[in-house]
Amino acid sequence: MMQIETRDGSTQQVDPGSVITFPEGLTSFEDCKKFKLFHQQDANALSSTGSNPSILPK
Repeated sequence: MMQIETRDGSTQQVDPGSVITFPEGLTSFEDCKKFKLFHQQDANALSSTGSNPSILPK
């Protein structure tokens, strides 16, 4: 497991295998190579649209 700091300042433990890597970065985020997607856990998953991408340090 690895620990990351999210954009809201909290920390999360994540499986390194779930990190998405873009070796060349993304348009407008060329210096950011690794990303992790988070979602909210709801009782009603069908109405859940919450998504919180976080950018990981290189």
